[in-house]
Amino acid sequence: MMKTKISLEKLSAGYILEQDIFNLNQQLLLRKGTLLTIDIIASMKRRNIKNIYVSQASQSPERTKPLEVELLPQIDLSTQAKIAEVYNNALGFVESFMVDIKRDKEINAGAVAEMVKTLSSNIFTDINVLAQMRKMKDKDDYLLTHSVDVALLAIMIGKCLGYDQKTVNNLGVAGILHDLGKVHIPEEILNKPAPLTDQEREIMNNHPLIGYQLCQASNNLDQSIQYGILMHHERMDGSGYPSSANYGKIPIFASILAIADTYDAITTQRVYSPKRTPYVAAEIILQEAIAGKIDIRIGKIFYDKLLALSVGNEVLLSNQHKGVVVFMNPLKPNYPTIKVDNILYNLEKEKENGLSIIDVL
Repeated sequence: MMKTKISLEKLSAGYILEQDIFNLNQQLLLRKGTLLTIDIIASMKRRNIKNIYVSQASQSPERTKPLEVELLPQIDLSTQAKIAEVYNNALGFVESFMVDIKRDKEINAGAVAEMVKTLSSNIFTDINVLAQMRKMKDKDDYLLTHSVDVALLAIMIGKCLGYDQKTVNNLGVAGILHDLGKVHIPEEILNKPAPLTDQEREIMNNHPLIGYQLCQASNNLDQSIQYGILMHHERMDGSGYPSSANYGKIPIFASILAIADTYDAITTQRVYSPKRTPYVAAEIILQEAIAGKIDIRIGKIFYDKLLALSVGNEVLLSNQHKGVVVFMNPLKPNYPTIKVDNILYNLEKEKENGLSIIDVL
């Protein structure tokens, strides 16, 4: 479809951006293929952008109030390399740390705190966090990558909630340690590629308590961290474990870890469960918040952040075509609008044809 140069003063919502937009430092602000909304146009005007190239959409997306999105920062190659290095160093630390715990060594709380500080200060943006996590989803050792991912997500949520740096770092420490008790769960249960028996499930459900007991032996771990680890599988409706605690009895760290743990578990390939997309994870988190299983305030904040960061993602569709997410339906995150070449596909309308997202690239 032919692109047209147009002044922002004359531009209305509903057009497709036909060029990448950069700032004066050559950092990417907005990707080609983005569906332009009123909020995005206003943001470009504030940055003194005068003219852009656009094309008309081949199909209008469902008329739902557009989600406000931030202009995207560039993740250049040097930044990607730095993030990968920091992430891999964290994985190496966690692997060594887990071996020490299996050998009944005491938790080196100071070393964990320093590693989390390095992780937090070098993974620069929320976009970087989710992009790096996606790159590591096919790693074999779920326990290691899951620990680092939950730490990163807990840090992200803590920042969204406006917590001070000490609290944010403590959340990261809790994320690294949240599944610590699994080091003492038998391998044949931990990595069983089939549903657990009732007896095996009872053993598995002890891992929060085991982790809490290991943490109690350390004098340098804040109580908020310890109780977060103990209760990260508790649910607001009393359906969780190990003590079936309910609303009003679950500390904030546990609520944050519950959401981070759920998101990462859904989006990661495991021996007994296939990897699903971030959009499926977002929908499940929304449903659990509405159903009263997870903290609805924290769940909504995390949900909104996920949707905002999803616009601009490159995805692989079930017909093997690649496209870009240009619009997120706030009520149905698993059915975004995807741009493939110059055609828009509203996945809610396309579900009858079997078209869906199978991976985020």
